[in-house]
Amino acid sequence: MILVMFLMIAFIGVAAISLDFGRMYLYRTQIHLATDVGALAAMQRFMRNDKTTADDSGVVYTQSHLVEGNVPNVAPANVEPGNWNFNTLTFTPAPGGDWFNANNNSVRVSATYEAGFTFGRFFGFTTRMRSAQSVAVVGSVGPTHCVKPWAVPYQMMLQQIYPSSAPGNPYDPNYNLTPADVNTLTNYTASNAIFLKVGNPAQSVAPGAFYSVREPPLLYANGTIGNPWPSGSNYRPAISAPCDDPLSSHVIGPGDWLQSDQGNSAGPTKQGTADLCGVPPSNNFVCPTPIPIKMAMWANYHTDPTANGVTVNCPPRCFQVKYIGVFVVTGYQTNPAQGNEGVTGYFSTLSSAGGFSSIPSPLKKIVLVQ
Repeated sequence: MILVMFLMIAFIGVAAISLDFGRMYLYRTQIHLATDVGALAAMQRFMRNDKTTADDSGVVYTQSHLVEGNVPNVAPANVEPGNWNFNTLTFTPAPGGDWFNANNNSVRVSATYEAGFTFGRFFGFTTRMRSAQSVAVVGSVGPTHCVKPWAVPYQMMLQQIYPSSAPGNPYDPNYNLTPADVNTLTNYTASNAIFLKVGNPAQSVAPGAFYSVREPPLLYANGTIGNPWPSGSNYRPAISAPCDDPLSSHVIGPGDWLQSDQGNSAGPTKQGTADLCGVPPSNNFVCPTPIPIKMAMWANYHTDPTANGVTVNCPPRCFQVKYIGVFVVTGYQTNPAQGNEGVTGYFSTLSSAGGFSSIPSPLKKIVLVQ
């Protein structure tokens, strides 16, 4: 009986300490959840160029997730901008905590919480410091869905970014966007408006005036042959179709080949854009609210495209996707004197769903990497 009594005391002591240490792991999970949310909130502010309040957002959202019912310890200095190296998987804080450093692509949030023991106090354990760090990174999106049936020359966007000069050849299809290029696109407004589509074939980069395309791709980058809609009858409704509509749910990405439609599609483009804006179609109209859309940006076209060793015939031609770009639609305009007719708007960037990529592109995505 005496032996059982001592064993029971030891058993209860071990069980009590195990319970306390289990709670410590729970608190560690709770504080890590708090820093995850704080890092994502700060990165959202950063991605939207609201860098002066990014640290405040990181603090507020971290403190909104309680640990043991209490607020974790975090200050603006614990919300750090910096650079995440995708090769070494390491975070380097920006010198001096500069939120405007050109190399910034991530945010790290650190927080602590001093948790108290309950049963452990009988054995000399009083408190234990719990801490966590989270790093959120803004990257790019490759293949994605909800892409409108427009394939616009990549050089149109390069002309906007580099109107008078460019690194190397501004129209080189092999030129890849840099983080600085993407940042330039982020800052565009209606003052940078252009014609997304032109009605004068002489102004077109390739044969055909409007670059309307069928979806899904005729040939995917991995060599898989697709099955695009057979005629242009789906073109107009696809312009305004919601993202969950079968006309817009196809996944399209860099390297895919999109089959063009016949003709310049001027009438369907005008009507489809009016449907998108929610206004009656006319020769000139303005969208009540600018509408950002995804579209293909192409650098090459061919009648017999090849991908991953597979070649297909593509009448009248196929456009190869260089990027999935972003265009903010502001309306439609007709200018007979200059031979222009088309969708008006400006290039931009957009936070989007899709496959994460470290290669800069107009589509952005935030992920937790630590």
